[in-house]
Amino acid sequence: GVRRAAHTIKGAAGNTGALALENAARLIEEAASSGDMKTASSILPSIEENLCKLTERLGICWPSIFAENGGDI
Repeated sequence: GVRRAAHTIKGAAGNTGALALENAARLIEEAASSGDMKTASSILPSIEENLCKLTERLGICWPSIFAENGGDI
């Protein structure tokens, strides 16, 4: 569920040095663990923003990858 996905993002972000993304994922993981899905969902924009920053730094263009694979990543 949400907690597990946040945990996975947190680990991957930590491994790449994306500290803001790691922190946002940690906050979602903690909120989801306590059943506070309202708080967890309020943090999602931060995940999206920081993931975009990371992919830009890595030179990854998700829309292009998505289109090249017929909509499948």
